[in-house]
Amino acid sequence: MANKWVYLLFAALLVTLVAAATITPEEHHVSMDEDSNYNMHWTVNKHNNTMRFTVEVKTTGWVGFGISPYTGQMPGSDVVIGWVDNNGNAFLQDRFATGRTMPTLDSQQNYQLIAGSESNGMTTLTFIRKYVTDDANDLPLEGGTTRLIWAYNTNDPPSPTNIPIHTKMGSRSINLFDTMPEADKPPLPSDTQTYDVTVFNVTIPSKDTTYWCQGIKLPQVTEKHHVIR
Repeated sequence: MANKWVYLLFAALLVTLVAAATITPEEHHVSMDEDSNYNMHWTVNKHNNTMRFTVEVKTTGWVGFGISPYTGQMPGSDVVIGWVDNNGNAFLQDRFATGRTMPTLDSQQNYQLIAGSESNGMTTLTFIRKYVTDDANDLPLEGGTTRLIWAYNTNDPPSPTNIPIHTKMGSRSINLFDTMPEADKPPLPSDTQTYDVTVFNVTIPSKDTTYWCQGIKLPQVTEKHHVIR
């Protein structure tokens, strides 16, 4: 007898990686924001210890991407800011943040711009960086959970040294090294069922980490099921 499947989608406090709609050459895909306006794709190259990122953002202005020191906040972060001007020229600047102000331009530019384009209101930038650099202002790319920050503006900078404050920003925790590539993920069976687990009337504090536990009664079944998160 074929096994039935139950697919559990944890919609309250657990957030799973969501593949972006646009197909890119990268192995991994995730939406950085709830509205999928900022999508990130990446590929790990273990042969030369580099990581290639592609960010696709629904804006015609500048785009920011960074590694945060476990806080998800701007201070202490290793960031890049890039944009595509009206002539189709792409720019990428390696910077570091010492506070909640414009990040300082790094004297060592360790992010390598591969490509940049702007089309249909979408800015796309592809760049590469080594896991570890010899720059004290860079944060290493390591195993486990990495706190990434993102930002963008609806306008290009007036000049490379005059970059206006972001209009949107946020952060997300990602496992950059041990995520299964999209191409290796098996398709769900045709008889997959979904069950949403939600917690109602709970306000999550914005400043502190909160762990909320609640017992949930699952639907009764009469035969063996496989659970996929």
